[in-house]
Amino acid sequence: MQSNPLKLKYVPKIWMVLVFYLLLLVTVYLLIARSHLTYRLPIDWLNNTDIYSHISNFTISYNLVSIIGFIWLLQGVSMRIISIACFVIISLNFIFELFITVLNTRDMVDAYYGVGGTAMAYVFLLIAKKWGLKAFPSSQP
Repeated sequence: MQSNPLKLKYVPKIWMVLVFYLLLLVTVYLLIARSHLTYRLPIDWLNNTDIYSHISNFTISYNLVSIIGFIWLLQGVSMRIISIACFVIISLNFIFELFITVLNTRDMVDAYYGVGGTAMAYVFLLIAKKWGLKAFPSSQP
């Protein structure tokens, strides 16, 4: 008999867990590379852009949406609710960049990176919902 203390409706397939953690590691790596030049990827076109000055918004938005969204998917929360949460995160990116200047300079590019992180996480969650989950095993024999 399997216990389900978290009230999960779904469990992820192994490949989905691997993709989930791989994407988290990539975003965290990019965030670390922002502060430490030695960790930056040796790709000229990437290092010639200003990606590292905006990557924190991308990473924060991606990780927030993907982690919470993945947990919600396992609990059976609908994609409609997750879509609303994504809209809230996108809105907060713009509100923060336009109106909240405490410890922040106005930079719309940061907001666009936040939108990109949210969009990437949303696509990941759509793929997870469609192909990466299976029903939680029943506790019935």
